[in-house]
Amino acid sequence: MLDHLVEQNNFKPTMKKYGLKPEEDITFIKEMIAGPLQESKEQEWPYKGRPKEKSFLYEIVSNKKNGVDVDKFDYLARDSSYLGTMNNFDFRRFLQFARVCEVEDKDCKEGKRKTICTRDKKEDHMYDLFYIRHCLHKRACQHKVNQIIQEMIAEAFFKADGHMQIKGSGGRMFTLSTANEDMEAYTKLTDNVFEEILKSSCSELKKAREILQNIISRKIYKFVGETMRQVPIQDWESLIPSWKKGLAEGERNLTPKDFEILVIEMDYGMDDKDPIQHVHFYSKSELDKAKPMPEEKGSRIHTTCFSEQLIRVFCKEIDDESVEAAKKHFKQWLRCWLSSTLILQNIVSGNIYKFVGERKPADPIEDWEVINMDYGMKDENSKNASRIGTTCFSEQLIRVFCKKTDRKSVKAAKKHFEQWKFEKKPHLLGPEGN
Repeated sequence: MLDHLVEQNNFKPTMKKYGLKPEEDITFIKEMIAGPLQESKEQEWPYKGRPKEKSFLYEIVSNKKNGVDVDKFDYLARDSSYLGTMNNFDFRRFLQFARVCEVEDKDCKEGKRKTICTRDKKEDHMYDLFYIRHCLHKRACQHKVNQIIQEMIAEAFFKADGHMQIKGSGGRMFTLSTANEDMEAYTKLTDNVFEEILKSSCSELKKAREILQNIISRKIYKFVGETMRQVPIQDWESLIPSWKKGLAEGERNLTPKDFEILVIEMDYGMDDKDPIQHVHFYSKSELDKAKPMPEEKGSRIHTTCFSEQLIRVFCKEIDDESVEAAKKHFKQWLRCWLSSTLILQNIVSGNIYKFVGERKPADPIEDWEVINMDYGMKDENSKNASRIGTTCFSEQLIRVFCKKTDRKSVKAAKKHFEQWKFEKKPHLLGPEGN
């Protein structure tokens, strides 16, 4: 898009007039926004627009190191103003204390790089930046009503795709989904598309038009419920069809198509990592020496979790009876789903059932789910086999585990097991009762 704008407006002569190098500086602008254009592990310095001595310049517009950049300063101030929410982060205060220092960096060949740093006393101020961003996402950007309207607009555009033609370069025609392949066509893909569909009269756009009319008249999909995952689900896209199928199982005749599931992920900009651990601070006594804030010196009153995942369920049938049924289905599904995912979470976290003990019956017990081990042919032996070897080719173990994993319960379970192990019960211990 930047190349298209430069070409269409003939910017290169103007850039040369003011002493700029068009090819080099346009590359620099792209890299400031998107990062390295062709990154390779073999490259000592991945950027082409500016040398490594100017590495700090790449932290101004879109900071890939820690997310502290003017893009964030801008939209936090703008969105907070329009939404009427408090913005405790003062970018002017940050700029007042910002300094460029040379810091240690294991990713650099020389082991050092220049970066933008701030005063050590501004740690809380830096946390405000990411906390306010999180609040805006939770209260506005990813609010449930905002999210479902976005989803409905996307659904309408999907149904309109193929029935709307956008003229691109050379007179070629593109659809809504292919317009991004041609920048001239892409520049015409504005908010006006919404109005064009809404005011259309052709039958091909009827379904798309109805969805947008429902949005305008506030007939949006109804929120059913949400759940927060303690352990984020990674491959959730592939699970949504099975979730919808599980939600549709119930008393009322609801189908998987009647549900919309959105997975919302919110964090401090670096997944589950603390971005402030990637910010360098300098002290009043050492203005040119900066390093990450040590945990023992930082404030203890901070969050220890930097990401969360919400699963939101909506019902496309908006009549009261269907919505109430969907809420009931959601509660049933949640109970069933949580019980199974809780077991999986325990496995992942290592919180498994505790081994109590095992015993070996004298003779194998039939019709019992225990551990059977043999040489592949139960207790059968070959007459021609060597006599210098084992004379028994199968064994059966009874293993006992305790589902309660606290030490007190496990200790009691082991005591119970020892008592049970020596009880002579033929149906458990075999015919000899050993």
